[in-house]
Amino acid sequence: PNKNKSSTDLEELQSQIDEARNSYKPESIRYLLIAEAPPNSIDRFFYYPDVKTADYLFLGVMGVLFPERKQKYISLGRPESMKKDLLRDFQEKGFFLLDLLDFPINLYSGSLENAVPPLLDKLKKCADDNTPIILIKATVYVLAFHTLVSNGFKNTVSLRIPFPGQGWQTEFGTKFSEALEIAGYE
Repeated sequence: PNKNKSSTDLEELQSQIDEARNSYKPESIRYLLIAEAPPNSIDRFFYYPDVKTADYLFLGVMGVLFPERKQKYISLGRPESMKKDLLRDFQEKGFFLLDLLDFPINLYSGSLENAVPPLLDKLKKCADDNTPIILIKATVYVLAFHTLVSNGFKNTVSLRIPFPGQGWQTEFGTKFSEALEIAGYE
């Protein structure tokens, strides 16, 4: 009985993550970001509007795309309405974030390499050969870059971008800006 409960819980979690992610999916994806996984503290997921602590990936990405608005968002105490507005603008500019894993890494017992083939399936449904793909976090780059390129995703940006946490925020900002330029973002 416990195994069923935990797999039901995982399906429920997966459904909540997908619903939040898809509510900000652009009509046409112009720039695809791929990170490693939703955070272990799932309440801090990128697409959840009410996140008061950490939220490193969201803050890192918004700090590059909308620097003044990100600062205002933080200075006002991270109001939910402002995060929703930022996510909508992210969506309107054609950005979409997927993860190598669909759920937090602490709930995954396999090898991350096993997550690459399902990622390819997801990409075939939402991106084409010309969609610029930006890989975030060194492990994601190492695992996925060559596989994506050899499977026809020729606009995968060849740049290792660190995750914007644990002191890597500045380096993330520099590399992510570089990746956006390579991807043709104005």
